[in-house]
Amino acid sequence: MKFAVLDVETTGLNPVNDRIIELGIVFMDDGEIVGSENFIFNPERKLPSKIKQLTGLSDAELEEAPYFEVFAEQIAYLTRDRIVVGHHVSFDYAFLRNEMKLAAVRFSRNTLCTAELSRYLFPQASSHSLASATRRAGIINKRPHRAMPDAMATAELLRFMLKKLPEGFVKALFRNQKQTTTIPEHLKLFVREKLPENAGIYYFVGRNGKPIYIGKAVNLRSRVLSHFRGEGNSLRILSLGARIKEIKFLLTGNESLATLIEDHEIRHYWPELNQAQKQQAKRFGIVYYQDQEGYWRLGITNGGKQHYMIASFHRYYLASGQVRYLADRYELDPVKCGLQKTANISKETHNRNFEKLIKDLQNKTIEVFFDSGRVADERSYILIINGQYKGYGFISSSQNVTAENLLENLVLQRTSITTETIISKIREDREPDFKQDLSGIQA
Repeated sequence: MKFAVLDVETTGLNPVNDRIIELGIVFMDDGEIVGSENFIFNPERKLPSKIKQLTGLSDAELEEAPYFEVFAEQIAYLTRDRIVVGHHVSFDYAFLRNEMKLAAVRFSRNTLCTAELSRYLFPQASSHSLASATRRAGIINKRPHRAMPDAMATAELLRFMLKKLPEGFVKALFRNQKQTTTIPEHLKLFVREKLPENAGIYYFVGRNGKPIYIGKAVNLRSRVLSHFRGEGNSLRILSLGARIKEIKFLLTGNESLATLIEDHEIRHYWPELNQAQKQQAKRFGIVYYQDQEGYWRLGITNGGKQHYMIASFHRYYLASGQVRYLADRYELDPVKCGLQKTANISKETHNRNFEKLIKDLQNKTIEVFFDSGRVADERSYILIINGQYKGYGFISSSQNVTAENLLENLVLQRTSITTETIISKIREDREPDFKQDLSGIQA
C-alpha cells in the first residue's frame, strides 16, 4: 500500500479561519520510506506568539515564502493514489482540504490515523499523543512542532505499527470505510449539525435518562459517527441506536483533559457499556516518621499505623515515584526514604531538608498546568495540591492568574489509577506553569 504521511503547522486550530504555514510529507510504499517533501507557506497574516514559540518560525521568514496556491497542484499530484496518514489526521486533513478549496483544487483522499491505531494496539495506555506513541515505539523526534520532523516521526510510528497489525488489517479498514453509516433518525440532525468537531467528552444517554456509554474524542463528531459505521443491517449498530435517547457532550479543548474527565465521569455514572473496572479500596500511602536514631524517614504503607500521611495512590509504583521525586527535590538521603541508592548526605543536612519538606507540605503548595481551551481566547488548566490531582477549570487567556481565581473556577474531580498515572507523567515531563504556597488561602 502507498501512504503519504503528513503533518501541518498552522496559525491556529480552526481549519476554516486559520492557515497552514508548514507542510511535511513522507512517502511510504509497502511500509518503507521512499521520499519526502517539505513546504513553507506565507499565511498572509502575522503569527500568534504561541505559534512562534512552538515552531521557531518568524513573520519575516514566512513573508518571503510562497502562498499555498503556488504548490496546491503539486501537492495534489504527489499524494494521488496514496492514503493520507497523520497523527489525529482529521486535523491535518481538514486544513489541507480547506487550503485546496481556496486554491480551487479538487482534493479527496482516504485517511488513516496513527492515534487511532495506537488506541487499537495499546488500549491500556494512558496517552496516545504523538510524543507518547513514539516514545513507546522507541522513536526519537528531535524537533517536535515542526512539520517534517513530526511527519517523519509519524511515518516511523506507522512502520512500527504495521509490523504489529495482522496481515491485511489496513486494507480491511478501507473496505469497511465503504460500508454505510447508520445513524438513527432521531439522532441524525444532532450528530450532523450540532455535534462539534472538537475535543471533548460524549455521553450516550439511555431511555431512563442515564448514560449507557461515555467516551472521549479529539474530534467529537468523527468519533460518534464511528460508533454507527458498518453494514447497514448490523444488529449491533441497530441495537445501540435504539437504546440511545439522546447524545450529550462536554468540550474540553484538548485530549489530556478529555482523558481525565472521561475517567471521572465513568467512575461517577458506571455506564453499563463501559468496560472500566471498579477500583479496589486498597491504596498505598506515603508516610513520614522519625526513627530511633533521630532520622526523619519516608515510607510507603498499605495499612497498619499511618504515622503522618503525605499522599496516597492506587498503585505502589506511583507512590514510589512520588517518593523518588521528593527525595531528589529536597536532597534527602535516599536510604532513609527506602530507595535503592546511596548519596553522601549528612544526618544534619538530611533532617534540615526534611523539615523543609514537612513545612512545605503543611503550607499546601498548588501546581497548575495550562493547555488549550474550548475557544481561542481561553485556557484550560489542571490543578494539583501537594502532588494530588484536585480538578480542572477554564479561564480567559487574558485573565490575571492567581491562586484565588484558579480555585474559584475549579471543578473538583475524583482520582483513580488512570488520573494518577496521567498526572505523574505530566509532572515528569514539564514544570508547572503556575506554582504558589496556599498559606492563608482557603483551599
